[in-house]
Amino acid sequence: MRTVPGQLISVALSCAPLPSDQKAMVVTLLDMSEVRHLHQQLEYQAVTDPLTGLLNRRGFYQTVENILLRSDRSGKSLVLLYLDLDGFKRVNDSLGHDAGDRVLRWVSEQLKDCLHSFDILGRMGGDEFTALLELSFPEQAAKIAEKLIERLSINQQIDGLEVVLGASIGIAIYPDCGSNLDGLLRAADIAMYEAKRAGRQQYRYYDHEMNGRARSRLMLEESVRSAVERKEFTLVYQPQVAIADGRLRGFEALLRWRHPSVGDVPPGLFLPLLEEARLISRLGSWIYQQGAAQRKDWEQVFSPDLVLGVSLSATQFNMPNLVAELRQVLSRHGLQPRQLEVEVTEAALTQNLDDTRKQLQLLRQLGVRVALDDFGSGSCCLAYLRDLQLDTLKLDRHLIARLLTSPRDAAIARCVIDLCKQFDLLVIAEGVETLEQYQWLKANGCEYVQGFLVARPLTASTASQFAQPFDWSALQA
Repeated sequence: MRTVPGQLISVALSCAPLPSDQKAMVVTLLDMSEVRHLHQQLEYQAVTDPLTGLLNRRGFYQTVENILLRSDRSGKSLVLLYLDLDGFKRVNDSLGHDAGDRVLRWVSEQLKDCLHSFDILGRMGGDEFTALLELSFPEQAAKIAEKLIERLSINQQIDGLEVVLGASIGIAIYPDCGSNLDGLLRAADIAMYEAKRAGRQQYRYYDHEMNGRARSRLMLEESVRSAVERKEFTLVYQPQVAIADGRLRGFEALLRWRHPSVGDVPPGLFLPLLEEARLISRLGSWIYQQGAAQRKDWEQVFSPDLVLGVSLSATQFNMPNLVAELRQVLSRHGLQPRQLEVEVTEAALTQNLDDTRKQLQLLRQLGVRVALDDFGSGSCCLAYLRDLQLDTLKLDRHLIARLLTSPRDAAIARCVIDLCKQFDLLVIAEGVETLEQYQWLKANGCEYVQGFLVARPLTASTASQFAQPFDWSALQA
């Protein structure tokens, strides 16, 4: 009804007749404005994410399914983006959920700023966001994805600490990738994981071949858990030898998995699965113990200076109990700290420089060696070699593979080798496979090599028989 000032209000009306001789009735009006307002609030809360103000999963489903029902009439292309933040878990784990909430609110504002007001935005939960776009051509989604990745892939200062964030995006086109929202979400999710697998901070369009890869990945995910229980993982050892005289410096312990039906699974496939399944720390403890026990067994065969290298994932490197666990391993097997070298990738060291410096300081106090692994595979700044307390630098195998064909890569390698000499860092070239690569490295001052030219990864028993010193002249004969 309309009030005297002209305002429309919701009312509940009831009529009750009086006795028939009075020929009248009692009409009751109840102002329902407050009730209606509360009802609208409940409806809003049911479909809205309280943290970001975006649609929640239920709201996104309701809105998008209605749009899909009338999509044929618009003549436009509907495209679904599935966005997952890279590095968000690290924010929650290191800075707490309040900081994580601030990041999520900031991300939602960036999404709203980059997209049109008529695009449908939602937060599916955690650090996953979705957007339904109405475009003239599906190919336009690529530019939008690039814009989002660029906007979100920056360093953020949170509570005085530098946090590196990024985004991986999967793109699915309606109806090619799915005839309903469930199908679209599944396709976009698969494409998003393909982007992560390719290196993160990228986007991928869904194609039907991805579905087969996703199924294979799911099977491996299920198998990797039982593989830990069944002890299907083993260690192999690849030698590191001196270029000058063939002296054996040490071995790097490498994890291998032989699946009972598939056979040997490449480390590039199963290592990310171990990370995602949160099994890497458990398996890492086994690697430390197994490798240290083998190093102790070699004392009767090799020099006391023999170094055992063990790779650490980003998760392992950032564990608070890492140093305590390594100390226990050294004590249990009677090893000297300098007989153990932990290898950490650029990505792990540069995730949070403040935490990295603290962890490196603790490792330095323990006395173990620290190597920067796969240098040249990412965007690691040369200043890190000056600022971080390291013992060894390992040139990435992809950089080594391009030495003879790319003058720029050769110049980078030469510069890094010279710089490491100034910083008193030992340099090991990984993935050396040809005599020409060895000769280039020798001519440019590299000290040690590791790769198929010397030996493929060896079983423990075969490694025990590795001939030393290594005879370089036999390769040049």
